[in-house]
Amino acid sequence: MRVGTFSIVLTGLKGSGKTRFLHHILNRVEEETFQSTMEISRARHSLSGFGEIEWVDTPSFATLFSGFENEIGVQKLLLSREYDAICHVVDMRQLHRSIALFHQLTVLEKPMFVVISDRGENNGFWLDIDAMQRDLGVFILQANADAEHLNNPLKIMLAKGISTPACSLVVPRLEQQRTTLGTDWTPGKLVLACIETVPHPELPPPVIEIARNFAKNNQFLRNDLYFTDLSFQVASQQIQAWKRPNTTTLTAPLTLSQRVGLWAQQPLTGIPIVLGLLGLMYLFVGILGAQVLVDGMENWVFDPVLKSRNNLKLHEHMKWSDPWRLTDKMVEDARRTSGGYVDYRIVEKVEHDGFTTFRNGFTYTEEAFLEMWEKDRQKANKGMTSFQWLFEQFDLAARIKAKDVREIWLWGAPYMQWDELHWKTPGDRIPYPTDNPWFYRPYDIPDVGRTLWIMGWNYERGEGEMLESYCHRIESVLALTVGQGIWDHKRNGDNVWNRFTRVDKDFPGESEVGSVHFAPNSRSDYDWSNTNAVWTYADDWLTYPLLPRKKKWLNAQTGGWKGIVGHHLWWMQRLPRSAGVTDGFYNNWWQYIVNYDEALRKLPPPGATFQKAKHAMYAE
Repeated sequence: MRVGTFSIVLTGLKGSGKTRFLHHILNRVEEETFQSTMEISRARHSLSGFGEIEWVDTPSFATLFSGFENEIGVQKLLLSREYDAICHVVDMRQLHRSIALFHQLTVLEKPMFVVISDRGENNGFWLDIDAMQRDLGVFILQANADAEHLNNPLKIMLAKGISTPACSLVVPRLEQQRTTLGTDWTPGKLVLACIETVPHPELPPPVIEIARNFAKNNQFLRNDLYFTDLSFQVASQQIQAWKRPNTTTLTAPLTLSQRVGLWAQQPLTGIPIVLGLLGLMYLFVGILGAQVLVDGMENWVFDPVLKSRNNLKLHEHMKWSDPWRLTDKMVEDARRTSGGYVDYRIVEKVEHDGFTTFRNGFTYTEEAFLEMWEKDRQKANKGMTSFQWLFEQFDLAARIKAKDVREIWLWGAPYMQWDELHWKTPGDRIPYPTDNPWFYRPYDIPDVGRTLWIMGWNYERGEGEMLESYCHRIESVLALTVGQGIWDHKRNGDNVWNRFTRVDKDFPGESEVGSVHFAPNSRSDYDWSNTNAVWTYADDWLTYPLLPRKKKWLNAQTGGWKGIVGHHLWWMQRLPRSAGVTDGFYNNWWQYIVNYDEALRKLPPPGATFQKAKHAMYAE
């Protein structure tokens, strides 16, 4: 039996269930109104055959590298290393964020193990636990049992010894420099030394120089953001390898021919599966951002099976983009450019074999669509998809309420006729009046008592056009919040949004980040690859609200915004995302982009009137 107390620190995101896990271990009875811990607490219990264990329960935190005031205490405890091991509790609802945090914790180079409540079956997939243990290099305890059944595997693990995972955040050019510092400098120790925005003066001068040079030569210009992003990259790659499909469908009566046709199109592990397939199948996605960014989403793919074209799906027959892969790409792009604040999670995948109905009552048949596309596209119906029809046909209002849905992604073909973005607020109320109808686009979306976003994407196109639609959404909501209803990039920075979007064309030598269509040096719309250099403050916005006002002489190549994809990712990456408030607005603009209702409720914009929009894209 072990002599002395073995200390284990519990870590996890908000809502991960780590305190609940501790209650199970200690065999405590939980109250119905269960509250997670808000401060560091300690509890001891004896494990037969091993000895006494001290559990150190910590408040939830999002990243080891942040400067959030409420997370500093946990970070100090972890960095002190005055404990024996770390127990990291993974939240299946926030899988990417949980695994990214695990990889950040590996820089501490302490023994670790992982607790996971389930394998994710309810999230549209299941995890290969063996592969997960192998890749993470730690023992995984599945915590869906009572105290007795939890303590048994815990004793086995402790008897064998808790392994110390290798530091996951390894950068080749840092490793090359680390070898010159001596054996005391482990990979994790060097990462922690580099994290500080201003390196600690007591560090050896070579380490300070390495940290400064590394900050100058990564795309974030800040080491903490670089390593946070790296942790998400590692997590994303691993999770894709661990996931196994768990596709479910919503049942509805179908004809025998429909069942047979869809049955032939839906193989699963080599065996055709029929579960009473419905015309419409859903993909549920959720956004979980650091601290309070929480959103619920649905994604629909309208991809008819063409009976006259060897039963190929429309996108397959036309050799267009795969909408599911583009969806995954959008998830990754949003996460990376927001610095991990936005993390979409796919819960369920299915698709619709058919076309939408327009507001004028028109619906394409397979024959009519192919004839129009192949012979004369001038004859395409000029109507627009009816959201009223969509809601009534699939009882969406009830589903939105039941599933807490706040956003819908639509994928379809050309001439399915929807806008690139649509959004509806309760009562069509917006914070500030505006003369620009393109900021607010409700069309005929029914009022569901909360703000609802509907993104409209086209799988004929690619990642660049998908990002452009998303970026126009960003422009719309920021113009109506931080822009206070006014967006004129020619104005002299009378609000922070107008200032952010300045370009050299209008303010020679004084450009900032620009807009979706205009890079800092663009001379016309979509001029994203211009090789002429200009002076720009674009990189200042990486540290907003701190704006050091350091100009850089940049063009598309040296600035990093070349091409449609390159520009849009670069532009999104410079959207402010710091903690705190400036002039009555969140410093983290992603709050407005993905958490609109909650952001405005908690912090009403200064001078906001919340009146019904007079100028908007209403349905005619």
